[in-house]
Amino acid sequence: MPFSTYDASVGMVLKTLKSLDAILASAEEHAATKNLNVDDYVQAKLYEDMKPLDFQSTFAGLRKQTTDAIASLQKVDPDSVEGKETRLITMGLGPGKTKELSAKDYIVGYSVPNSFFHLQTSYAILRQQGVPLGKRVYIAPFSS
Repeated sequence: MPFSTYDASVGMVLKTLKSLDAILASAEEHAATKNLNVDDYVQAKLYEDMKPLDFQSTFAGLRKQTTDAIASLQKVDPDSVEGKETRLITMGLGPGKTKELSAKDYIVGYSVPNSFFHLQTSYAILRQQGVPLGKRVYIAPFSS
C-alpha cells in the first residue's frame, strides 16, 4: 500500500499521541515509585518565559485528553481523508486572525510539526524533572 494522506496526517499525529501517552505513563510510574506529586510535572518548564502545562490542565487531565484524542483518531476512516489535499482550511492564529491554506499545507506546515513540537517539549520537560525516559519510549510508537 502506498504512503497516503491519512498516513501523513492522522496516522502521524496518532503516533505522536501514542508516544506522548507512553511518556506520560512513564512519568506517572516514576512519580509513584519516588513518592512524588505527579501534578508537579505540569508546573515544570524549561525556561522562565514558558507557560507551564498547568495553565491548561492537571496531569490526570493531560492523560485523559491524550487517550481521548487517540480514541477519536482511531475512529477516522482512512478513505475519508484521501483526495482532500487541496481542500481549503481556515486556521485560527489568535484573536481575530486567520489564515487559509490547503489541507496539504496545513498537514505538513502546521499539524505534524506542532504535534512533534509538543511531544518533544513534553519529553524534555519530563527528562529535566528526572523522569528516566529513553529514546525507546519516544520512538517505539512510530515503529508499529
